[in-house]
Amino acid sequence: MPKRQRTGAAGLALAAALAFAWLPASAGTAPVTLDLKFEPPSGRAWPEGTAQDAGAAPGSCHVAIGQVSDVRADPHALGALGAEVFETSGTAQWLRSGLEDLSRDPRIKIVVAPEPGDAGVVLNADLLKAYVINVTSETRSVNVVARIRFGDAGSPNDTRIYRGTDEAVTWIDDSGETETSFNTALAKLLQAVDQDIVARCADSVPASGGGVRN
Repeated sequence: MPKRQRTGAAGLALAAALAFAWLPASAGTAPVTLDLKFEPPSGRAWPEGTAQDAGAAPGSCHVAIGQVSDVRADPHALGALGAEVFETSGTAQWLRSGLEDLSRDPRIKIVVAPEPGDAGVVLNADLLKAYVINVTSETRSVNVVARIRFGDAGSPNDTRIYRGTDEAVTWIDDSGETETSFNTALAKLLQAVDQDIVARCADSVPASGGGVRN
């Protein structure tokens, strides 16, 4: 009987050791907080194609940004690279600042609400995904997904899903490089949003330019 007790105790100790060994590498590691602030890609025009695509007069496309929300299960989580876990506190504001930065497109003017007769777009946005993962031990992938609900002047509401991805090599500064990748992924997502906004503005006014099309 005493022998069985010793065997049971040894079994419990072994089970505890195995359980500890299978804990995630990130367990017990303090998360790294990223202070996300949208900055467009440096060294080139953004949004792309605005200089040569002059389909609308400067400032003629009025855009009103309504509610911007982070609807993920955990609005603070940003994924992990190995044992380094990332989190943030301002993803909704980060997405809003990116949408507001579409005013870099000279055709777009951010307004509180389009005036009657203007070519305009009203939009609301939900952040669906925002995370970083390892592709290999030396490379990372950042993915951002957003749902945009459009309410065009004179057109029915429409909902679309946009995605942006950035894959890059991780060198030394994991947090700084990861923050840059989040901005790059969001910039790619917003590039597609920009193109759709301008197209919607063009469609909201008839060829004669005489007011909003119903």
